[in-house]
Amino acid sequence: MSFDNIEGGFTIRCSRDAWETTKSEVMEDFTGEDVTLQTGRIVEIAIAVGISEEELQSPEYGDDPYRTSTESIDQYNVLKTLIEVRHPDEDADGLQDTMIQYFEGGVQIISSEVEEKDYFDVDQFLPVEVLNKD
Repeated sequence: MSFDNIEGGFTIRCSRDAWETTKSEVMEDFTGEDVTLQTGRIVEIAIAVGISEEELQSPEYGDDPYRTSTESIDQYNVLKTLIEVRHPDEDADGLQDTMIQYFEGGVQIISSEVEEKDYFDVDQFLPVEVLNKD
């Protein structure tokens, strides 16, 4: 099964408190004079961190979750492809749930790191080859 079997986007949710911490820190780290990071890119970063760390967490978002549509993220289907490869036996609903769990997992990892270290060390999630672009 694949995400291609899903018509349109679907809504993903996560804990609002963890999201606000994640969004604020990632915005601060990646926004410069010539760059403004869109919210969809932060969602992608959180999903990528969840995938990288193999951190699937069931969302515990309470009454006021952060919500976004997948229509605005992963336009080149990189994250979706990674999820399909890692979870080949999932049907379309299972793939949706898995993306939501990776999103929650990534948000929790980033927000926990910010709370513990007072910053998000993005370098630990990127290969050395990407960091040394000389």
